[in-house]
Amino acid sequence: MSDVNPLTAAAQPVHGERYDDLVFVTPWYPTETNPMWGTFVRDAVTTLRRHHTGPVTVVHVDSTPVDDDAPEADRPLDEDGRPASSWVTVSERPEARIVHVRAPMDPMTSRHEAIDVQRAAIVRHALPHITQATYVNAHVGAPTGAAVAPLLSRPARFVITEHATYVRAVFADLEAASAYRAAVARAQAVIAVGDESAGVLRRYCGQQADIIRAVPNPVRFDDVPLRTEPMRHPDRWLYVGSLIERKGVDKLVESFAVAVSRDPQRPWHLTLVGDGPLHEQLVERIAELGLTDRVTFAGIVAPTEVGSYLRDADVLVHLSAYETFGITLIEAVASGLPVVVTKCGGPEETMALPEDVGMAVFVPRDPEPEAVADAVAALRTDVGRAELTHVRGVLRGFYGEERVADLLHTHVLGDPPPEPFTRPGDLRVVVVYQGMLQWRRLMHGVQRAIDMGAQVVAVDLESMTAGVVPKGMALVTVGDPDRYNTLQRVERAVVDRAPRTVLRGAEKVAGTLPSERQPQARKVLARAETFHGRVSRFSQRQLYRRPWLLVRGLVMARRAESQPELYTADQIDVIVHGGTRFTQLTYRLLKKHPEAEYHSGVFTAKHVARWWAEALKKADKVEPDPTPEAEEAAPAAEPTTASPIDPASGQATGMNAPAEGATQTPTSDGPDGRPSGPAAGTPGGTTGTTDGGVA
Repeated sequence: MSDVNPLTAAAQPVHGERYDDLVFVTPWYPTETNPMWGTFVRDAVTTLRRHHTGPVTVVHVDSTPVDDDAPEADRPLDEDGRPASSWVTVSERPEARIVHVRAPMDPMTSRHEAIDVQRAAIVRHALPHITQATYVNAHVGAPTGAAVAPLLSRPARFVITEHATYVRAVFADLEAASAYRAAVARAQAVIAVGDESAGVLRRYCGQQADIIRAVPNPVRFDDVPLRTEPMRHPDRWLYVGSLIERKGVDKLVESFAVAVSRDPQRPWHLTLVGDGPLHEQLVERIAELGLTDRVTFAGIVAPTEVGSYLRDADVLVHLSAYETFGITLIEAVASGLPVVVTKCGGPEETMALPEDVGMAVFVPRDPEPEAVADAVAALRTDVGRAELTHVRGVLRGFYGEERVADLLHTHVLGDPPPEPFTRPGDLRVVVVYQGMLQWRRLMHGVQRAIDMGAQVVAVDLESMTAGVVPKGMALVTVGDPDRYNTLQRVERAVVDRAPRTVLRGAEKVAGTLPSERQPQARKVLARAETFHGRVSRFSQRQLYRRPWLLVRGLVMARRAESQPELYTADQIDVIVHGGTRFTQLTYRLLKKHPEAEYHSGVFTAKHVARWWAEALKKADKVEPDPTPEAEEAAPAAEPTTASPIDPASGQATGMNAPAEGATQTPTSDGPDGRPSGPAAGTPGGTTGTTDGGVA
């Protein structure tokens, strides 16, 4: 730890004359007393540092209450000799300099008051870092993002990353909601960790919906190797996370009791990894159920030890009421461990592919214990190694550090990385829509597909979205078919322009007639012009427009198909139709590519995940299961052909192959772990607000 005076540190920049290029501001970060707290934020820092080489500082605004039993030395005194309301310590870590600002609050502090308290602490102890930074990334919009936004210099790029499960509660507080919306209005980008939470933010911050993106938390797949033996019977249950009410651990214990009661002779066992305020209550209830010998409280374990618990279990059961992401669930499936999870937001996206192969089973929120026991019994026990490797590879392609490093550079720093670790893969998606209204319904799904590595071609049949489509997407337009088409030119030439030419010539001839005959001639010409106008309008409405409406779609389809993006495409995996009425182009594309999957309307990441899996299967990238003899001979081998990223080396293949000439920058050293908040929680609405599925 640094010997910085905690009460005078704000008088000068902690870095001396060197100001920070990139600053993270967060209410959670691993500490000496709680090394698992906010590890998902630390993972985001280390992941972005794969690309970013400038100075990085993490301003950790810690508002957890001060323990009354803690030594007095833990809380400095101010100039008046009273306990300070806030103080700061500074430490150096491999990934960044950590400015730990302590601003304790009562857990019952209101949302808007928590914003004010954090802002005052930042102004006192870390203001130079905020005002001099080039990039500021605030993790959670309230209290942290709302506290920081008014302090920023105008040129700074400001990005909010939202992990919190309490966003709806923030907007129930009118003052906090106003501060949150003001922070979003100041931001250049807002990152949610999943489509579900991104959708919540778009509903609350509709005017800034276009800047809200979904970027997942990075998952460190190298820390969870694939298990060597598949699950044969779900006897050994595992839970990893905080022992708090929102996580549903009380329901988990009741469900485990039901499973034991159905077959008491089996070697049932439940391991609870983590700690929290429900610990004593759970101990008492387990004793009442007579399950003390079948339940182990492992407590908070080192992050490096979690993998061993995953390997020794048969099923991970997670019954949370709400999760924005769920890192532990992905790690479990990546290791070959099946999961039972509630439909609680983020997992509905991340577990879509595992559900398809029987590696995940969903139960409703607040499920009955019998339903949970039934779900555990329904898990597949015949999933082969090749299929597990296939699922692991696809998940790594979406959530691995390589992919997320590129996305964080794009959205936090504002530009795609000069040397990306990944590149677009083999999934080709064609999106057909008509005009701005349909585009706005599809644009978030299109952006997510691009971020997940798909090659997207968008076809705008109304040619109205050329200036709003995202980078990384090919746009095909067909011009204005109603203005420039052969049928209309012929009809106008025969019915309108040719008769008008004749009438103009007749008018000139009438001007040469004797004066006594000209009035009669002009009356005849006037009647002729009136009659011609009626014929022209009738022809336009009846003889041209009706036949044109029958062939208009075909004309637009042919124009689009003549563009190189479609004309030269020998493979299309998915065709998305944005409207309610089928178009000629969609029909012709499906006829030309009968193997393509058809989807109508809005789509999200879970659709893209399934499309990827199907595309890899069609490409025969899933090898048959090895024989038992082969597995015994090489138990640690992982077939790389089934995986977009080689799980052993971390090198990208298939859909995530590195761009030509790209280099792999090693991530910073540092402890690894999973998010876990303090038992007392953070005041101002940050109690149990992690998104890793284990807080």
